[in-house]
Amino acid sequence: MIKIYTPYLTFKGRPLNALSLFSNDAITVECVFPAAPEVAVAADASFYSEMALIPVQTHSLDVEIVSASTTLRPEADGIITFESNTPVGVVTADCVPIILFAPDINAVAAVHAGWKGTLGGIIDNAVGILSSYGGDPRKLIAVFGPSISVGIYEVNQELADSFIKAGFGDCVRHSGGEDCKPHIDLQGVNAKRLLSFGLMPDNIRLSSYCSYLTQSDEGKPLLPSHRRSGGNPDRLLTRVWIKTQSR
Repeated sequence: MIKIYTPYLTFKGRPLNALSLFSNDAITVECVFPAAPEVAVAADASFYSEMALIPVQTHSLDVEIVSASTTLRPEADGIITFESNTPVGVVTADCVPIILFAPDINAVAAVHAGWKGTLGGIIDNAVGILSSYGGDPRKLIAVFGPSISVGIYEVNQELADSFIKAGFGDCVRHSGGEDCKPHIDLQGVNAKRLLSFGLMPDNIRLSSYCSYLTQSDEGKPLLPSHRRSGGNPDRLLTRVWIKTQSR
């Protein structure tokens, strides 16, 4: 059962829940999402802007470095900071949010990986930047937030073939047999990419929470899902912050 706090806080008139994903002496990773369906104020990137520095997400492969003094939201789908007490995050509603922590250089990254970013390798770009600053991939910790599960993420054969050609055929499933439409395991593809950089399997924390299927104790949809809702603008914020400077 998901541990949630209801309300986590009421922000801009909307009660919010929070889901703790990871915490240690250095960082905290959590998801924040609406406690009730869409109301007059949509819980989108602008809504969450006071809770974290969030990029203008365009399904690109771009990753930018930000700081507490950053005033304009960068157009990117991944952001990195080296500063403590500077929350960074991404918003999703089925796409894969991924948090990276490089303890040896005291840096964190928040990455938004939809099918375009997953296929194109945005997570590779984030790891590459952290490595260029001295981060050892073998020490990296990756934390995945809720996203659409492989059993739900049905795609057309053309897109499935693109993943197969890119070397991720084992992440393409035909849940009802080969004659049925394919499904893609977006978490699985990103995990494979991380492993190829040398991350330790135990340091890759996949999420068991499906944005489409996960329900509240009352049996109602718990998390924002674009595919389930048909376009509801509400989003899930996955954010991370560095608590203290490492020594």
